[in-house]
Amino acid sequence: MKNHFGIPPARILPLPLLFLILIALAGCTGTPEVVSVLAYQNCERLTAGVKRIDYSEIATIRGSVMLDYKEARPSDQSQPLKFLALSKGVQPTSGYALKLADGARMVAGKLQIPVIWETPMPDSLQAQMLTHPCLIVALDWPVEKPDDMNIDFIDQDGEIIATYPQTGLDEPISASY
Repeated sequence: MKNHFGIPPARILPLPLLFLILIALAGCTGTPEVVSVLAYQNCERLTAGVKRIDYSEIATIRGSVMLDYKEARPSDQSQPLKFLALSKGVQPTSGYALKLADGARMVAGKLQIPVIWETPMPDSLQAQMLTHPCLIVALDWPVEKPDDMNIDFIDQDGEIIATYPQTGLDEPISASY
């Protein structure tokens, strides 16, 4: 039996095990390990830019709800794992995507996270609908305050497409059903 990703269930790592591996790997290098959590085509609740989110907001971004999820402390900033949501805003057709590339590195005290911004081929046939591609990454960054993280997301052309922290994007993501 396979899940909706086409992967047998035994091959998917449980989320706590993934976090432990991520934390262990990050402790071995000077650069935090960056892992793609979600690359999705319809993140309607995100605006263009990068925003820190918590685990419970991932389902809201997809337009769904985490059933029976209870957070002990909603504003717990001491967790070592940080989630960042990156969006380039509304796109006019399908065929746009954000993907995490290899090679995150520290440069002058700032973490640079490489991403791939895919666009549809010219003259290709695409669904004429608004899409909201986004990328959610998790990283282990042992800092006291989230605002101490200085991060640039850089596309395959070397252009900075978003920087964290970014002012004005710290309001919670709201669900409307």
